Amino acid sequence: MTSRRSFLLAIPLALASARVGNVRAQAERNPVVEYFRNAEIQTETNKQQEQVIAVLTDLSERSASSIRERRYADDDGNAGKWTAFLVVKRHIVPARPTRLTEEMLYRDVERTDVRSAVRQALEAYRKLTRPQKAPTS
Repeated sequence: MTSRRSFLLAIPLALASARVGNVRAQAERNPVVEYFRNAEIQTETNKQQEQVIAVLTDLSERSASSIRERRYADDDGNAGKWTAFLVVKRHIVPARPTRLTEEMLYRDVERTDVRSAVRQALEAYRKLTRPQKAPTS
C-alpha cells in the first residue's frame, strides 16, 4: 500500500517539477537574444543596408553607453537622426513575436549570448547582401 501511495505522489511531483523546469527555461531565455535569433532583416536601399550593418556591428562590439549615445542615418539618409534601437525596430523583424524595448536592448547588449545572436544575424545578412559573382564560362 505504501508503494502505491508513493507512486501516486511521485506523479504530481514529477509534473510540478517539469512545470518549474519549463518556467525556469522560459525565464532564462533572453528577449534580446530571441529578437535577433533567426530574424529577418529588411532593407530597400544600399544606404539602409549600410546603416543596418553599422548598427549590428556596433551592437556586437561597442559598449552599451557608446551605442546609446551614437546616432545613425534615417531611411532618407539624414545623418544622426536615429538611435540603434530605432534602426533595429525599423529593419529587423523577429522570427517570432518578441517584445523588445530600448531599455532591454541597452541593458543586455554586452551579454555574451546577445552579442553572439547579433553576430549571427550580421553574418547571415552579409551573406545575403554580398554581390553575387557572375558564373564563368
